[in-house]
Amino acid sequence: MKQLLTVFKFELFNYYKNKVFIGITLALVIIIAGVLSFPRVMEIFDKNDSQVETPSTDVPSGGGSKETIAIQDNSGANSAETLAFFASSMPNYNFILVDKDIEGIKASIRDNEYSRAIVIEEQLKYKYIVDTISMTDYTSSVINSIIQEKYKFDEMNRLGIGAEDATRILTAVPESETIKIGKDQMESFWFTYIIIFVLYFAIMMYGQMVATNVATEKSTRAMEMLITSARPINLIFGKVFGSGFAGLTQMLAILGTSFIFYNMNQSYWGDNYIISAMFNIKIDVLIYSLVFFILGYFLYSFIYGALGSLATRTEDINVSIMPVTMTFVVAFMIVMFSMSSGNIDSTLMKIVSYVPFTSPMAMLARITMGEVPVIGIVSSITILIASTIGIGYLSAKIYQMGVLLYGKTLKITELIKIKKQM
Repeated sequence: MKQLLTVFKFELFNYYKNKVFIGITLALVIIIAGVLSFPRVMEIFDKNDSQVETPSTDVPSGGGSKETIAIQDNSGANSAETLAFFASSMPNYNFILVDKDIEGIKASIRDNEYSRAIVIEEQLKYKYIVDTISMTDYTSSVINSIIQEKYKFDEMNRLGIGAEDATRILTAVPESETIKIGKDQMESFWFTYIIIFVLYFAIMMYGQMVATNVATEKSTRAMEMLITSARPINLIFGKVFGSGFAGLTQMLAILGTSFIFYNMNQSYWGDNYIISAMFNIKIDVLIYSLVFFILGYFLYSFIYGALGSLATRTEDINVSIMPVTMTFVVAFMIVMFSMSSGNIDSTLMKIVSYVPFTSPMAMLARITMGEVPVIGIVSSITILIASTIGIGYLSAKIYQMGVLLYGKTLKITELIKIKKQM
């Protein structure tokens, strides 16, 4: 145990002293804090802008910072009623009536007399004139809805239905109540997506770091001295636990920052369904997420550590770890496809939920978005724990032989033959 702790401390503090590791952690923390504080910061700037803002002479109808939209109704309807209808439907804009041809309206828009214009030619036919349409401009869709509603309103009046009754019919809203028996997949989709993506990122990054460290020590022959003074199992477990704890510390700093800044700015994110769903997660789901995250992380770290010992040079690491990396990528794609399609409890997902290489992601997705009996969750965790311990001991054996064999990059099959001959 003393040897394991020594190796653990050595690996852990190597990460804590690494400037790249510290820099990445600080950068991610600052970015997350900035993103979650963005609405509050923008509100401060908006207040400052409104305090120094002077009325613009380019806005014909006044109204402060509201955009102005010109309306020209050539359909034969009452233009004042049309103006009032649009004003009540789009209260965030100012509306004015104009009487110009198309070219004149275009010239006025270029001169900033108003930002855009609507020329109604018939009841259900109009021209929308605007200078530049941004990627987030959905005004045209809103205008379509308003034109349709006005057409219905006018037709009801023509058929003898009074304005009050027409308004009541058009604005009727059904009352509904959703009774949820099972899971709400949309509610937990983004939380599950983020956790699985973080697991994918952590395994790819830290797993390759473990493999690189082992290969580097082997290429410099430093491992020959270490393996004579410490048991292989203590070396591999110490390395994996050290890198794992460093990684979890980094993730804790990131998640902790996210939690703190979300709660500081929660009132600004109330209308954002995705952000709210990510942070308003149940405690049992959070615990399961941590369990599968940690076990999956250590399972792959042991494998990467063993494969790193098979490479003679650091340049050969990619060749050694390629099969495991591809397996993990395939598992990630299976889970992502199942989550996106909503078929989270398919036969394939049920099978991969109990396979150690895929269960950290697959079972977690089924717990958060599907229906899994408690016995199924316990069975999956038990298999994953047993597999992680077994692969850890197997990795120590591979590590013991791999660090002392030089030359070409070894394969698992070749190690098995060597072991039989010993």
